[in-house]
Amino acid sequence: MAKTEDSRERRRVYRATNRAKARAQKLAWYAANPERHREIERKAIKKWNAAHPMICAFWHHRGRAKTRGIPFLFTFEEWSALWIESGKWEERGSGPEKYCMARQGDVGPYALGNVRICTNRENNAEQSARIKGKPRKQFTDPHDFPLPGSTASTY
Repeated sequence: MAKTEDSRERRRVYRATNRAKARAQKLAWYAANPERHREIERKAIKKWNAAHPMICAFWHHRGRAKTRGIPFLFTFEEWSALWIESGKWEERGSGPEKYCMARQGDVGPYALGNVRICTNRENNAEQSARIKGKPRKQFTDPHDFPLPGSTASTY
């Protein structure tokens, strides 16, 4: 056991005293093995993301809001508390019956007091009603949906 600790200590001291040399060696290896380096980085990122799904979802949500030009005023603590209190964290996603964080009336920033947790179907219906000025027909039976080219008027 002591031998292992001694070798770790020697490595630590060597790295501390030869930091620039070690960095140059690492950069040289990256330059010589770019595909392998990318593969190692991807695996490390995937492993970290799997271990930290909530912070990854927060970063993704914040990034998408920025891309769309929508202010995102949540801290991670506020955002995660909202999801946890709703009890819908495990049911969030992109399907129609999955849950999302929607802004009230799709206006304003993502902030406490201006968001709610609802299904994607509810959020899309609200958006459709606002855009078209009338609510969308709710299809309860999947066979009710009109086929393309049919003459049946269901709207």
